[in-house]
Amino acid sequence: TLDTNSKKKQDLEYKKSSVATKLKSTNKKLQEKERKEKELQSKERTLEQDKMRLQQTYESAARTVGNLRQDLDSKRNDLTNAQQKCNTQEMKLRAANQKVDELKQDAGKICVDKRELQSLIDSKKSQCNRLSQEGLRSQPSYTESRRYQAHENARW
Repeated sequence: TLDTNSKKKQDLEYKKSSVATKLKSTNKKLQEKERKEKELQSKERTLEQDKMRLQQTYESAARTVGNLRQDLDSKRNDLTNAQQKCNTQEMKLRAANQKVDELKQDAGKICVDKRELQSLIDSKKSQCNRLSQEGLRSQPSYTESRRYQAHENARW
């Protein structure tokens, strides 16, 4: 029985050793599992934080895009208004240029009329001078005129 007890004791020691080894192994696995769970939880928290930051970034980008669209619409309206003003100014400029052309034509006509009038004035002056010269030649001089008058008075 000593042998049997010794053998049982050895078996018990072996089983005890085996259980201790399994327990250590299980503890290591459990610790590893807990470490991995903590790591996973940490990663989940980081992922959740990243998700929140990403959501905030998305919302901020959406606001920025909205603001940029409003700015773009405003700039388009400004451009449209400027184009309309430009078109109005262009029409006014065309009208002014047309008026200038009409005034140039009128000025040209006035110059022609002025030259014609000057020519007519010069012609009339020349005609007056000629008639005046002819009249002076046909009229007797002052002395002759006084003699003729005295002669006529004496006849009466």
